[in-house]
Amino acid sequence: MSRTSGVLLCLAYIVGLLLVPLPGGSYGMLVLGAIAALTLPRYWRMGPKSGIWLLVGIVGFLASFYFHVRTPQPPGIDLSAWMGQPVTVQGKVLSEPRLTRSQRIQFKLNVIQIEDQPVQINAYTTAPLLQATGLHPGYQVEVRGRLYEPQLATIPGGFNFRHYLARQGMFIGLSAETLKFESNQASWGLWWVRQRIVRSLVQGLDVPQGIVIGSMVLGRRAVDLPFDIRDKFIQVGLAHVLAASGFHVSLLLGLVLTLTQELSKRIQFRAGVTILILYSALTGFTPSVLRASLMGFGVVLGKLLDRRVNILGSLLLTATLLLLVNPLWIQDLGFQLSFLATLGLVVTVPVLMELWDYVPPAIASGLAVPISAFLWTFPLQLYHFGVLPPYGTSVNLVTLLLVVVLTLGGMVSAYVALIWPFLGSLVSSVLYYPTVAFLAIIDGFTELPGNSVAVGKISVVQLLVLYGVFALFWLKDRIGIKAKKMLLGMAISLAIAVVVIPLWYSQQYLSQVTVFATRTPTVAIQDRGKVVLVNTPDFGVAQYTLIPFFQSQGVNQLDAGIMLTREERAIQGWLGILDTLPIRRFYQIGNPTTQVERKIEAQVKTYQTLQVNQGLKWKTLSIKGLSLEPQVLEVQLEHQRWLMLKGRGFTENFCAVQSWCSSQGKPTVLIWSGKGLAVEVIEKIQPKVAISLSEDLDPAILSALRATNTQVFLTGRDGAIQWNSQRGFSTTSNSQSQNDFAF
Repeated sequence: MSRTSGVLLCLAYIVGLLLVPLPGGSYGMLVLGAIAALTLPRYWRMGPKSGIWLLVGIVGFLASFYFHVRTPQPPGIDLSAWMGQPVTVQGKVLSEPRLTRSQRIQFKLNVIQIEDQPVQINAYTTAPLLQATGLHPGYQVEVRGRLYEPQLATIPGGFNFRHYLARQGMFIGLSAETLKFESNQASWGLWWVRQRIVRSLVQGLDVPQGIVIGSMVLGRRAVDLPFDIRDKFIQVGLAHVLAASGFHVSLLLGLVLTLTQELSKRIQFRAGVTILILYSALTGFTPSVLRASLMGFGVVLGKLLDRRVNILGSLLLTATLLLLVNPLWIQDLGFQLSFLATLGLVVTVPVLMELWDYVPPAIASGLAVPISAFLWTFPLQLYHFGVLPPYGTSVNLVTLLLVVVLTLGGMVSAYVALIWPFLGSLVSSVLYYPTVAFLAIIDGFTELPGNSVAVGKISVVQLLVLYGVFALFWLKDRIGIKAKKMLLGMAISLAIAVVVIPLWYSQQYLSQVTVFATRTPTVAIQDRGKVVLVNTPDFGVAQYTLIPFFQSQGVNQLDAGIMLTREERAIQGWLGILDTLPIRRFYQIGNPTTQVERKIEAQVKTYQTLQVNQGLKWKTLSIKGLSLEPQVLEVQLEHQRWLMLKGRGFTENFCAVQSWCSSQGKPTVLIWSGKGLAVEVIEKIQPKVAISLSEDLDPAILSALRATNTQVFLTGRDGAIQWNSQRGFSTTSNSQSQNDFAF
């Protein structure tokens, strides 16, 4: 089989896996293979024959089948009787416990018994910090807590926690109230080695320096790095430093080959392979490290056989082999970013070096490497997060030397700690001041204005177009320097036309209302560049729902915030919002009375009390408070009227003295908790659309809504509800199904 045929078959397998979420995608591969077999050999006479093209289609089809075979399936047992109820569970810890943002310990538990019933299912388990301290893989535990179903995406295009856990073979959640060790005979594993290394580093460098170096050496998946430090690295664009990847493997392999360069090639080969296997094991066999280790194996094998390695061919073969081992890795973001960054270095660095031939080589290569990696990874980051670190390239250049020194020094210290922890801590202590300087630089960049800018998520089409533009760099060997510069200019212009202009247009001319799936009305209103948030129930919703939503929409500032709930947890939610997004004008019911409320007042430009019939106006958007007890807020947008009701005082006589209850000749959208609303109020308002913040409705209410031909949404069933001036109403479940395809 020719090299071209092998490349085509590898690509067919990868494309077949990528097409899995697309309905009929596997059959499409068969059709494309058949069409290629009938047509391409006529025009590409030196290319693959018809049989190879047919095989390409078959391989793509079988890739989809193989993906489904390897996808974990939930066991056929009915757990509905135990859901939400206090239960006693027995099982075995399968994963190394990790700390969550809510200061609880999470781990994967193989449940073997619920109450007195034997079962066999894996559960995502969280337990109190103190009770789970000292827990390790292999422990048999008894847990008292509540079972729950993992949450689907709560916002359009948001993170689907249920699907994420299912890919790891976990199909239920368990929130533990108490945890008891039945057996502390943990199976010995690599977790013990990692802890030995991290303890030695912490002893020599103190906290947090020792934990940071441990994470730089072993990766943040192997080390429980505090979230505040991890967030700073992410904000400034240094997240890859904490994720064991090809950069770490290349440094380690380069060090080993340098130390053994005077020895025979066979010894070099053995030393290189040994260190690659050991490092892959210590980091937990993550996809990115396995990718780099396999390519590193190709390098040392090439040195042994005196053969030059084809980097692109090695990259493609490595991807195919890893996806044969675990096809589910095609949906792993770390796996995707690792391959894209490597591809960017191989394809783009030579082009940039040639364009910058007038720059000293050391400086040119120092600029070309981070720029190339950034160019090939930022489209995927935009697709998933919609956020970019503006100082990413600068901070990478400034800290490059420190990162290399700290990573190599940490690796040497880790190796010594495996043999003698005390000596390892002494060796690592040399890194104390460089680590302090490194963290100080990161703190400095996080304090700069605009250290993280939300530009909005891009669509699948935009993503594919961007990578199509980058693929033009493969023409570098066929065109001259002037043509390369022209091609670079065209690529930048096309990227702006495809990404920047649509994002700008949607932010400036979009009219959109999003009703979130929360206990109390929580609504985001976007109108031609103006953004208003009505209410936030607590810090958790603010941190995991509202902030990611605004980042995906490219929102970096709220024009107004309106607080309906003055409970302590709601105020903490607003403070969480203010930590990320400034709010120009803030409105609340009543004057600030508590110290926490005064913190909000100190952080906003304008703080006002919302009175009855007080109107707020932005272009075509107007907001007015109609009642304070119970609370009624009216929003008028695009000739549509939205009524948000909060409280339980909406009795049958409520509308008798309220003039706003009538429809007033405009289509009305009603939002309420799903309870405490009399049928007479619905009959008076006559909404065109009703959004209930619940899973079900009282039959009488549902009958009254049907009598007025009202379209009904339930956030407990449908997730967040979104209205758009172009698409009308949509639910999170529908949006999720449309956004499942692509990586």
